[in-house]
Amino acid sequence: MQPEDDYGSEEYKLLLTNKSRDRLEQLTTQMRFRMSEGGGECTYHLGVKDDGSVVGITESEYTETFLYLDEIARSNNYTITSIYEKETVDYKKVYELLIREQNPNKYIDIKVAVAGNVDAGKSSLLGVLTSGHLDDGRGKARTAILNYPHEIATGRTSSIAHHILGFDVKGDTVNSDRLGKMTWPEIVRKSEKVINFSDLCGHEKYLKTTILGISSTFPDLCFIIVGANMGLTRMTKEHIFLCLTLKIPFVIIITKMDIIKYRKNVYDETMNTLHTLLKMPSIRRAPYKIKTTDDVLLCAEKIYHDTLTPIFHVSNVTGEGVQDLKMFLNLLKKRKREYHCDDPVEYHIDTIFKNIKGVGVVVCGNLITGTIKVGDKLLIGPDNGKFEPVLVRSLQCKRVPIDKVDFATYVCIGLRNVDKDKIRKGHVIVSPTANPSATTDFEAEIKVLKSHSTTVREGYEPILHTCSIRQSATLVKVLRKDSDRNEEGKEHILRVGDKGVVLFRFKYRPEFMKVGYRLFLSEGKTKAVGEVTKIC
Repeated sequence: MQPEDDYGSEEYKLLLTNKSRDRLEQLTTQMRFRMSEGGGECTYHLGVKDDGSVVGITESEYTETFLYLDEIARSNNYTITSIYEKETVDYKKVYELLIREQNPNKYIDIKVAVAGNVDAGKSSLLGVLTSGHLDDGRGKARTAILNYPHEIATGRTSSIAHHILGFDVKGDTVNSDRLGKMTWPEIVRKSEKVINFSDLCGHEKYLKTTILGISSTFPDLCFIIVGANMGLTRMTKEHIFLCLTLKIPFVIIITKMDIIKYRKNVYDETMNTLHTLLKMPSIRRAPYKIKTTDDVLLCAEKIYHDTLTPIFHVSNVTGEGVQDLKMFLNLLKKRKREYHCDDPVEYHIDTIFKNIKGVGVVVCGNLITGTIKVGDKLLIGPDNGKFEPVLVRSLQCKRVPIDKVDFATYVCIGLRNVDKDKIRKGHVIVSPTANPSATTDFEAEIKVLKSHSTTVREGYEPILHTCSIRQSATLVKVLRKDSDRNEEGKEHILRVGDKGVVLFRFKYRPEFMKVGYRLFLSEGKTKAVGEVTKIC
């Protein structure tokens, strides 16, 4: 194994025997640190030295070590669950323990986007995961989770739908009980870890909605759903491209395994195409087919290293692979973000409800940085380049009223002292101390990835996507060009594969932009990605 890292949520322990009270206090402090690094959960590897050497321990040594750790955990209101054990040599074993915090007022929140081609089985898979009941092969599982009647009639998702899956302190799902499907507040109350799914659209005509869903929800992970009977389609490649552009780790899930039992040639062709795509120079991910529990544990640990892509095989009808997928989600850790609760508030609006009876105006979106409390006085905008004061009247997360919310959370906010006709998607709510400003012009470093046209030149007007902003922008000037081609006199033209620093100008209204925002530019089949480098 890799040598132990002084930071992070993983701890190596060879064994613990006959420890003094002072040593137990040191171990207690150490466990609290690992727990804080993991955001409410951590992993202990027993039988492993700090340098990563796998030695193993006997069963009696494990029992004694477990009792010490259990005493430490109970003193901090933690619960230990054994998730893995494997024999080494001399009849010794190594063990992996999952330690999770028991806190009725706090839970681990992980956001997962679900994308893939139309009819690949995205909504059906979410229906199976969140309800605990298998599909009948005719779309029964998805009917309970779609937003609109026309989606049920056509079987096609045309909006961004949110669903949750809860795990208790021992890693068991809590979504359904003997009395039937549970409400969101009941799931949250019984869960120590909640997976927040964003069900995105698969049809090509709803691509802009899918782009908004992936770019504005800031997911920790993305599920790319591939139908085993349809292969790797163009839209599936588009969704993988979106994940790579926005630097979102992704997992491939092959569905409908029950209907290709006698059509292995279709499945083999799908897998060959998938392996070829993942090994391309621009992706360079190792395809890792999930077969055993060991594979699940390895992929859950390495998913954020951007070196491998797990491939699950699932059937919504027979239940094949569903338990492996649930185990993966239970072990999945939250992606680390370089933000803190004390940072200024930055909240991006993607949904607006203007007339909720008894509440008034409610906006939904992602809190990127900072902490929001009921009663806070913040700024909303930009409206004609200006930010107006607004009062936080109420907060609701996963349909549960709360008084305070920290960053990296999708939350709904009830607002007071705001003109409902001036709020739109793309607006932000920020702290007054941040001194926000709206911008029309900004510089960005972009790369042209693929194009059906010959050139991208000054005057080019793509649709620019970043966070919850979606607006046409004009390429005003190419400031610098980096190309492998020797083209004299064409410094103001970008072709496929070229990089350059360019000046953009929003076409209709100024927006709130910051250095470091990832950009996705789309116009027809022309695709370019970039990052904001300077605000003008």
